[in-house]
Amino acid sequence: MFSDYTWNSERATRTRCSSATRGTSTRCSDYDSAGTSVYRPLAVATYALNWQVSGAEPWSYHLVNVLLHAGAAALVVRLGTLWRLSSAAAGLAGLLFAVHPVHVEVVAAVFGRKDLLATLFVLAFTLTHRRALERGGWRRAGAPLLLLCAMLSKEVGVVGVALVAVQDLWLEKDRRAFMARREVPLLYASHILAVTLYLLARTSVTGGMGIPDTSFWDNPLVSAPLAQRVATALVVAGKGVGLLLLPLGQSPDYSFDAIPVVASPFDLRLLATLLGGSALLAGAALPRLRTTVLPPALAWYALALLPTSNVAVVSGTIFAERLLYLPSVAFCLAAGAALAWAVEQRRRGGTALAVVAVAALAMGTVAYSRFWSDDVTLFRRAAAAVPGSTKAHHKLGEELLRRGELGGALRSLRRALEIAPGNVFAAETLDQARTMVVQRYVLAPPGAASPEPGTLPRDPDILLVVGATRLSQGDTTGARAALSGFLELAGDRYPVETAWARGVLGAR
Repeated sequence: MFSDYTWNSERATRTRCSSATRGTSTRCSDYDSAGTSVYRPLAVATYALNWQVSGAEPWSYHLVNVLLHAGAAALVVRLGTLWRLSSAAAGLAGLLFAVHPVHVEVVAAVFGRKDLLATLFVLAFTLTHRRALERGGWRRAGAPLLLLCAMLSKEVGVVGVALVAVQDLWLEKDRRAFMARREVPLLYASHILAVTLYLLARTSVTGGMGIPDTSFWDNPLVSAPLAQRVATALVVAGKGVGLLLLPLGQSPDYSFDAIPVVASPFDLRLLATLLGGSALLAGAALPRLRTTVLPPALAWYALALLPTSNVAVVSGTIFAERLLYLPSVAFCLAAGAALAWAVEQRRRGGTALAVVAVAALAMGTVAYSRFWSDDVTLFRRAAAAVPGSTKAHHKLGEELLRRGELGGALRSLRRALEIAPGNVFAAETLDQARTMVVQRYVLAPPGAASPEPGTLPRDPDILLVVGATRLSQGDTTGARAALSGFLELAGDRYPVETAWARGVLGAR
């Protein structure tokens, strides 16, 4: 699948730019410059290479994404062994990472490349950093270079320094002696230098350290007070953990109003998240679990999630499954260790549990991957999984309109506006859909007769538009025929429109 998801967003940006500047003195380049604060040259370079190989044909893009994901899974196994997991635990962690359904978006969609690359390079960086401490040599230069590659793939790569610090603190028992070693501060200084070089390069290209302008419809936290933003961010973090534990109801979109902003400290979602988080922290502090992989896994998860959590700064989206790719490394390591422990304690029962867990996740991945076959199927899934998202319905309507399925497009776009009456993008697309209905079923080509009422499709949304248009043209007969058909099909789904149509028919 070569999803049009990303390209649609770019087209929408260009459309907004042209419509927003029409009739004003503002230049379109002023709008374009806001987008340059996203600086991911390494990811873009891989797209350019794909283009040279296959142009717009999807196979090479997908092949690279699959290979990158396989490489990341292999590095998860290596990281598990570095963290002193048994071979079985590390292998299970890599297998869970490879088959988890929450990674479908990253692998199936072309725009997931940046997350794939950043995670791959962060994993390689953590492994090389440790080898540099133990063996020195070329690894002392290799580690900061890998860190730089991670950051040039996506900004989240900057957390690599914090991740290796957590790793070192956990692996080293005599921390004072560790810090006294000469190579330790030198190696960390090289990492800080890599971060500094990245920030200088980013600033020179983008002109600053700002983040892209964020639409309220993509992330309603953009206008939320700090307390509500942090509370909602905690709920979103809890949702991410929930999807890793039980990946049901997945969606490619979680924009307004799929995840309502937390408005009260007594919100049940917030209370459940705080309770679950407290239980995890308490468990990690238990003497029996303190020496397991759970403490560093919790630290890894929190640090990897922080840049996109909307806590420190507002990001481009309130939530997306692709943002769990790097944090999920920690989840898979902890889950692999738990399953390996179960196998050791109860060989038959534990083995059966491990097999069932891996098989269930693999089947979930296969099932969810099918929704990424084309854009209409994808956004039908989004509209069903998160029916409160205005963007999911808008994008579905946009894709149906492109296919020429006017009735379905009208319904989806109307639903998008019911959720968010202020969504001007959906309103513009709805106007386009109505115009296409008028052109197809009301306006006759030159020299041809107007379409007869009996030839209209039996679709309530199309009939409503045709009836309203013919009424505005003074064609009473045509309007009555179309609106009568609308009333016959509408049922209880259109209370306002039904009342209006009945009023029109009754008045005449």
